[in-house]
Amino acid sequence: MISSEQIKSTCKELLKKSFYKYFSKPKKETKHIILDRLFPEERRVTSAVTGLQTSLGTYWEKLSIALAESNGFSIIDNSMLMKPSDIPEELSSLITQVKREREDNGGELDNLKDELNLLFQQGEVPQVSFERITKGKGSDLILEKDGQTYLIDTKTVQVNANSGNSFNETLILWTAYYKYQYGIDAQNIHAMLVFPYNSGNELDDSAWWNDFGGRVSPLTSQDALVGNEYWSFLTGNDNALNCIINALNELANDEIFIELYSQVFECESHSDLVNFSLKVKQNAIEEKFNIELVSPINSRSVLSWKHNEDCTFTSRLNALFKSESFNCPVCEQELD
Repeated sequence: MISSEQIKSTCKELLKKSFYKYFSKPKKETKHIILDRLFPEERRVTSAVTGLQTSLGTYWEKLSIALAESNGFSIIDNSMLMKPSDIPEELSSLITQVKREREDNGGELDNLKDELNLLFQQGEVPQVSFERITKGKGSDLILEKDGQTYLIDTKTVQVNANSGNSFNETLILWTAYYKYQYGIDAQNIHAMLVFPYNSGNELDDSAWWNDFGGRVSPLTSQDALVGNEYWSFLTGNDNALNCIINALNELANDEIFIELYSQVFECESHSDLVNFSLKVKQNAIEEKFNIELVSPINSRSVLSWKHNEDCTFTSRLNALFKSESFNCPVCEQELD
């Protein structure tokens, strides 16, 4: 189990890194022929927020990996989930049959797994070629722990209408392909979709099914994990989502963090955006290595940095920003 404090610190550290990475490169200044004339201030703010929102789309996946590793899961490369170049007729027929029956009658995928185990014996690995699954149709994460394999896709919290049949087919295909390729017990394969939180009420996972259950039908709670159902599974901590929310609240109350990134809304030109990106890099470096910049900031010049009253060294901004670890070239102390 991961402690509540570790969940909070992992959440905050990863979110800070996401902000640093996104804003460390100056965003290209864009123009809107209508809104720049009618509502220039509002349009500029909206552009900045929209770009950041898009960049945070992978945050939940990254957080999942960090927490899963801390809780003893093995992270399997996504390329391990492949499709046979030529799908055997018996496998294709089973996929079609299960998909149709589930769309008509609902239920779980246990029957599919039983049939897969009957068709393809455990340990039986086919001598056929496999190929990558079509882009956008593969999983975000493959996790293994205690002999169980989890094929996971993290979805947007807003679900489009009539998505259920497509989701259902995806989970069936993943289960069938993985069993067929690796010959493991299909009952040990768990294909699932993840909705990181309930956008209607982040503290009420069950209410999500009232709002979106019809849109994901015939999926069940075994196929779709919502909010804390997922984070508690991943961490072993029953209070995991609350820990994540508390971490976000702490960042929201971090005046230094908010003051820094609020400056992006004041940038009116590409030059402003460049200067802002330099400030972001400086802040990231000073926080990561507990040092202070003591010369005017510049991305090209060698800069002076101080890590205590008696030791000043020089290094370029980008070199420090890209470093995960760094030893002071003067006193050789490892900086952290």
